[in-house]
Amino acid sequence: DANLTVFTPVYCCTNSVPMCYSNKTADGVTFSWDSSFWVFNWVANMTYMRYSQMIGDVRTWQNRLENSFLKSQSDIERRATELFNQNPDEARNYLTNYTIACAQQTIGEWRKLGEFLIVRYNDMVIKQVNPDGSFKRTPEGQCAPVTRPGYPDEFNRRVVAETGERYLIK
Repeated sequence: DANLTVFTPVYCCTNSVPMCYSNKTADGVTFSWDSSFWVFNWVANMTYMRYSQMIGDVRTWQNRLENSFLKSQSDIERRATELFNQNPDEARNYLTNYTIACAQQTIGEWRKLGEFLIVRYNDMVIKQVNPDGSFKRTPEGQCAPVTRPGYPDEFNRRVVAETGERYLIK
């Protein structure tokens, strides 16, 4: 799902694969916090069940990363062109290092996003967030009051349909 990933610069001339993209880090049955595949799947799987509540936060982090890459792209490519005109191997090394740095930055930010999501949406509540992304606290330093959105109406109707009067309060 393109909504749950980050488009990260990868230059085709690079001479090594970022470790977080490498199949040496993990595979389909070996989890690793150092694997982009697994970190992105962790965040996506948390998000699927509460998509409408979480997608705004995911997009905020996604847009911040992608916009920072786009903002830097012309300067990176201008520098790579200068290096290429002097020494193509230096340009290749420069773009390899940049690709690796972007990949590592992305996986690091996505791990932080996962941590943020688990804290913010834990136990079917939504914790309040300040404009800077930190969690709101009371003057005593405790978690500010939370929102309890409950289950979706469709889920509630299904529970009633499947359980009849079992949970009916008389």
